[in-house]
Amino acid sequence: MDLRDSEEEASFRTEVKEFISREAPKAKKGVSGEEALTANWEANQAWFKKLAAKGWIAPAWPKEYGGASLTTMQQFVLNEELALNRAARPMHLIIGLGMAGPTIIVHGTEEQKKEHLPGMLSGEDVWCQGYSEP
Repeated sequence: MDLRDSEEEASFRTEVKEFISREAPKAKKGVSGEEALTANWEANQAWFKKLAAKGWIAPAWPKEYGGASLTTMQQFVLNEELALNRAARPMHLIIGLGMAGPTIIVHGTEEQKKEHLPGMLSGEDVWCQGYSEP
């Protein structure tokens, strides 16, 4: 099994590394997880908007809905480079971007897509999930 990047993946990896190096706020030493997100909230919010402008805030979403239509390997490369560089991820948006948004894209009406997807991508709308146990 050859685990080296293909030419296309290597090119994409270079693009991601350069973007992170140029645009991402620097991680604070010894800070991880939720602390990394909240320790520099304003800078991270600006960073998330930069990710969204490239479609990388929702990399699997189709371009027509604000995503990047990345392949599975491109998503892996993006996530790997974000992790290696300790670049903050918008974990507070995971329900909207990772669950509700994809469901609306597949099953929602055009009206629902226009109403809900832009706010998810911009971070203006934070979706939550509630549970109730009997």
